[in-house]
Amino acid sequence: MKYDQLGESRRSVLKKGALASGALALGTGAGAGAAAAQGERVLVFSPNFYPGESLDVMAQLPKPITVRVLQTVDEETVPEIDSPDDYAGHVIRYDNGGGDAEGVTAFLFTRENKLDDGDSETLSDSASMFSPQLNLVRTSFD
Repeated sequence: MKYDQLGESRRSVLKKGALASGALALGTGAGAGAAAAQGERVLVFSPNFYPGESLDVMAQLPKPITVRVLQTVDEETVPEIDSPDDYAGHVIRYDNGGGDAEGVTAFLFTRENKLDDGDSETLSDSASMFSPQLNLVRTSFD
């Protein structure tokens, strides 16, 4: 994927995230549960959400790092995540078709299922804003 195309995809996702967060703020959060019902709920920082892309789990983050990443700069919890230690953090790498070395590396967080190093998954095409303060979107695996 060329840089310009990637930039357009990101802008499109960010616009959709903004619309989703607006709908949630208005109390029409019916779409938020739809992604969760399709598969494992996962959290990804919105700039690192690539809908429909396959990814490989590279490593699990140590629990103290996961907790710290899921807190504010002031080390406070956000309303959506009252217990960051309930989450497992993972380092992932997207397979954008150019092999492991050319993929984007990011963090992914799960609550219901621990992923193992070397697992491969594909993110759903749909997502909703989970935590505007941390810029996290909630999606699922296809």
